[in-house]
Amino acid sequence: MLLSLRGRDPRLTLGTAEAVRLAPLVGEWREAGASDAQLREALTGGLPARVLSAPGLLANRLRRKLPTRLPRPVPPALRPECPDCGTPLPPSSPCRACTPPPPPPEATGFAAAARRGRALAREALSAGAVSGGACAAM
Repeated sequence: MLLSLRGRDPRLTLGTAEAVRLAPLVGEWREAGASDAQLREALTGGLPARVLSAPGLLANRLRRKLPTRLPRPVPPALRPECPDCGTPLPPSSPCRACTPPPPPPEATGFAAAARRGRALAREALSAGAVSGGACAAM
């Protein structure tokens, strides 16, 4: 990375030995989480009009502009899992895979009342409780 700086500005040409000497400082930047783009910008941005010593300038900038260590990203909280099947559970909900399905809608509510009413109506009709004229009109 250090040897490529001369492509940005020819005044930053380094020899191999100079680059090897500065490499530990670049390692500190990488340990702090800096990318190559951030490092390159810190080393080449706002250069003075005259550069007397490229190795001296780069060493100074590598030490002086070293970023503070970035905190390691905290892994996201793990979602709870169903103890039976291991499926991730939605927040405060039972496992959909292991929970028995609800009773069919016809077993509860309106459908059940309609069935009871229908049974009562058939029973009344078969017993002759309703006159034939009323049923024929329907």
